[in-house]
Amino acid sequence: MSTETKNIEKQIQKTFMYWALYSLVCILVYTLSPFEFKPNQVTEFSWKYNLRDILQNILLMLPLGFFGVLSSKRFKPKNLITYFIFGILLSSLIESIQLTIGDRYSQYWDIICNSVGLLIGAITASLLQKKIFAHMTILNEDTFFLINILFLNGIIIKTIQLQTLDEYPTIIRLFMLGSAGVIALAYYHSKKIRTWELIGKSFIFSAGYYSLLTTPYFFINPRHAFSEVIFFAIASSFLIFILSCNRNIKISAPKILATLGLTYIPILVYSLFISLNIGGSPWLLNNLTLTDISGRELGIYIMLILTVLLTFILVFHYGYLTITKLRNNNL
Repeated sequence: MSTETKNIEKQIQKTFMYWALYSLVCILVYTLSPFEFKPNQVTEFSWKYNLRDILQNILLMLPLGFFGVLSSKRFKPKNLITYFIFGILLSSLIESIQLTIGDRYSQYWDIICNSVGLLIGAITASLLQKKIFAHMTILNEDTFFLINILFLNGIIIKTIQLQTLDEYPTIIRLFMLGSAGVIALAYYHSKKIRTWELIGKSFIFSAGYYSLLTTPYFFINPRHAFSEVIFFAIASSFLIFILSCNRNIKISAPKILATLGLTYIPILVYSLFISLNIGGSPWLLNNLTLTDISGRELGIYIMLILTVLLTFILVFHYGYLTITKLRNNNL
């Protein structure tokens, strides 16, 4: 195995480690919201259950087990026992903390299902590990960086959706659309394929990505949700088309800056307009006083702030790294 391949595999493992950590953060935010702890009003464990809760609890921990296994090349079948025990301990800790949250109910079945979900994720990853690594070794460092941004944005936005059943505010919809730019850059840096195949894959992947983030709205307003998915996929494909027009020309710093600027600067400007109450009523700061914010709302605001900060920091850091590499190559 060449040194370059080893470095790529290390990068893959590091990427999956980040995703496992992201999944853990999502689990904690979802299970411990609305963060209103009342030690004096402790509830009790019960054996009550329903099929929906069982499925949700299995799916909740599945990504953590899946990405946890992929973050290490030294995984062995006997490690599945360790993952199952870890699932029991983590779930028991979460359920114990939930005893102090007023509108939460702690159940023994939750612990069992969480542990089973983590184990299923670990088993699935162990079976697919070689195939996944074989496909991902064709990617480069920049692509991993961009996919991390996309994944991070996705889980943060999904966590916001899990916190509230209200419709996504415009700013979040714009960030979803902004992620299309990240998808475009990631595809552009991936293996060389024909332009129309690239555009087609971008359309399918973007439609799937947006559908996952807006799942509940397909049941509330299916026609509106479907039209948004199509619009998002077309927007992503359009960005792919613009980037692929000159795919035979070496990528340049102005091209990177133009793509980042056209994709994210309008979102930043819109965010400032909303926050400063320019041209309309603010969403982010609407009736925002410390005495009026509940624990659940506070969790949503925290996730919104993380979405904004992390997106801009990571994307423009990527732009800086790319420009630095280009300059070094021209020396």
